[in-house]
Amino acid sequence: MTSSWTKGLPFSTAILFGAAAITLVTCGRCCAGKVVLMGDDWALSDFAFDSESGAGYDLTESIATFFSPNVGGEFLAISDAPPVIPFGRRGVSGIEVADAMRALGHSWTADPEVEFTLANLLHYDAVFLTGTLGTTPAASEVLTQYVMAGGGVLVMGGSGEFGAAMDEAQAWAPFLGQFGLYLGDAWFGGSQGSIDEIAIDTFEGGAAEAVEAISWSQGQLASVADEANPRTRVALRGDFSAVGGGPQGQINDVMAVYHRPFIAGDFNDDSVVDAADYTVWRDAHGHAVVLPGDPTAGGVDQADYLVWRANYGFSEQYGPGTAASPSPEPSAFLCIAGLTFSWGVLVRGGIADTRYPVSKSSI
Repeated sequence: MTSSWTKGLPFSTAILFGAAAITLVTCGRCCAGKVVLMGDDWALSDFAFDSESGAGYDLTESIATFFSPNVGGEFLAISDAPPVIPFGRRGVSGIEVADAMRALGHSWTADPEVEFTLANLLHYDAVFLTGTLGTTPAASEVLTQYVMAGGGVLVMGGSGEFGAAMDEAQAWAPFLGQFGLYLGDAWFGGSQGSIDEIAIDTFEGGAAEAVEAISWSQGQLASVADEANPRTRVALRGDFSAVGGGPQGQINDVMAVYHRPFIAGDFNDDSVVDAADYTVWRDAHGHAVVLPGDPTAGGVDQADYLVWRANYGFSEQYGPGTAASPSPEPSAFLCIAGLTFSWGVLVRGGIADTRYPVSKSSI
């Protein structure tokens, strides 16, 4: 556990006893984590660290600080993108990025064969991805739940492992779309087989603090679906005038972030947990969908009702409050549906697994 996680009430306490188990969710306020999207995997390649400006170092430090403001962050790197001769390793599989993260005081584990389960990912503060791993429907759902539970995810586009840029964009769309981000459907940059240093024209802070240049080959836009969405922003725009411009002209979006968390239980995403969210939960109950403000694993179920009930009356503007009316009760059937049959005793939260957060101190 890093000091960037709030140490207070546990996110959930699950007590499994005899033949029945009831999940009791005592979620805190804002639970969701962060997502960083890069348009080209060469930005963190070994080549980027060996470039004249050492652009990879500044970008690595900024991203590490964004995900874990204090040292001691635990990061997992997952990549199936092979090295490219003569430029070497790219994306999150590089030796240089691993060394830089460790030098900054963070843990860096590279495991391309990790099983995509929420339990596995919750051992880490952030997961870094390059290539095809993480794009299956099952993996996309797990990644979404992981972010909802407080984790951080970095996706590096521009890998070329899907074929066309449009295919790569579509492969990541189910996950990125949940957080208002997208990859462009066309490659752009310098000549094929070259890597250029692109000057940063626009700096919006956050996950890209003090970044003045990035390494770029043939990448794709990394942008936001709606500029009015307060949860997302374009963090970096690059000046591509020296290499012929890009889809947006001379200045193009190269890095976008989702950085503002949902409120746990705010299933309609209107910044307050109230009776309207109960209606959303009731209508979605039993479906394999991910609602805003849903930090629990799996589809919409009784655990999500308990999240809503625990946070009823909380608003983003005013904080905890007293609900104007009692929270609706679920039907007897839904109460029974919250029971699962198992043996043993498991306590999640501050006792057995403190990786389940209430909130991020950086938020």
